Amino acid sequence: MSNAMFAIEDEFDDRVSEGRIDISVSHLSDPAKITIEVADDGIGLDQERYGAFCTIDTDFKRSKGGKGVGRLFWLDAFDGITIESGYRDATEVQAAVVRVRPQ
Repeated sequence: MSNAMFAIEDEFDDRVSEGRIDISVSHLSDPAKITIEVADDGIGLDQERYGAFCTIDTDFKRSKGGKGVGRLFWLDAFDGITIESGYRDATEVQAAVVRVRPQ
């Protein structure tokens, strides 16, 4: 959720009310299959943000209150994580898919 909120702030600046976050939870009756989806229309996972995502204890979002350790908590809580993101660079929309599985 906090990553979605930061992405909307980065995309919309002082117009954050124009941003959108959708949350979907499914398969609650089977703990082995619980799925949580968070979708936003924020800035996306560009190269700079992807680099911060791959860095443990980054200070990329420190000015916003981020601690840079969220990914570590995900890996402890979930069997796997898939991140699908699109972002605009100078010329076109780029896509990124990141799959993270604990060792």
